[in-house]
Amino acid sequence: MSSSTALPPPPTLPFPIVVQQLKIQAGNEIKRGDILLQYSFEAKDPDDRHRIQKRVGSWECPIEGKLTRWNVKVGEVVIDSRKPLLHILEPCTHAVQLEGLCALCGKDLTTSDYLGPSQASRASIRMSHDTTSVLVSLEEASRLDNISTSHLLSTRRLSLIVDLDQTIIHATVDPTVGEWMDECGLLPTSESKGKGKDSNKKGGKGRRRNPNEEALRDVGRFKLGLSAGRVEDDCWYYIKPRPGLPAFLKELSKLYEMHVYTMGTRAYAEKVCEVIDPKGEFFGRRILSRDESGSLTAKSIARLFPVDTSMVVIIDDRSDVWEGSRNLVKVVPCEFHLA
Repeated sequence: MSSSTALPPPPTLPFPIVVQQLKIQAGNEIKRGDILLQYSFEAKDPDDRHRIQKRVGSWECPIEGKLTRWNVKVGEVVIDSRKPLLHILEPCTHAVQLEGLCALCGKDLTTSDYLGPSQASRASIRMSHDTTSVLVSLEEASRLDNISTSHLLSTRRLSLIVDLDQTIIHATVDPTVGEWMDECGLLPTSESKGKGKDSNKKGGKGRRRNPNEEALRDVGRFKLGLSAGRVEDDCWYYIKPRPGLPAFLKELSKLYEMHVYTMGTRAYAEKVCEVIDPKGEFFGRRILSRDESGSLTAKSIARLFPVDTSMVVIIDDRSDVWEGSRNLVKVVPCEFHLA
């Protein structure tokens, strides 16, 4: 995909500079390292600090493509690096990168030289939920954001970032929960120790009713098991949804495209979502964990929405991790206590 790139001079030039000669004409092809222009500048004589010398230098092109137009003329004074001096139509802008390689043309972008930093620096934004390897440029992030915004507007929805623990679920590893679920006959028959074998029989003679039975009916559970070739905790995680959660998610899905953002591991987040959203109809694969966000102490709305946050709402039981974001709706922590 070709794109016109506005190219400013590097900040390392001895500003102010005066353009003396444009070395490449509009319409010509440019290779990396070709001289774009020559300039003059004034500098103090190293042997006499009170005398000013006029010196000359050149600016070499850090990219390749076709020069489409100049924004500067011979004799013009350039005072800093904020103004683009020319436009180049590149065969590839390397806007999407994967571990140092351009995902569009396959070029290795990690090499740095005297022309400046490696071209890998042209893409620094992470937008993918499930990986940190894919990086995009600001221009590509803006393009993707526009597509997402158009889709949301067409479906008359906004975006909603949802925290898991203490916000929409309460998780525990207390084995007592499993014992009581077994006692109430709420575990698969193959795993039951037999305490609740009569729990499904009306009347259940001889069985003392557990006061937590109704509260335990919607509790889900899982083990993390094998992850990345190693054994995780071999304990059961018990997940109690916030009261009314299924109806809540169903109604919100009509108004929002929902994303999970948690400080838990990805393995944990995916297991929780299997419990509360088994068909993937609410969150899909839009799950961001600490494995991708890279922080155990803070969350950033820019990690998912780096360009425009005006259509984003956050629900979380903690405000401190969001550094006072105005998009946050803080909820009362969800805590479930057995009798």
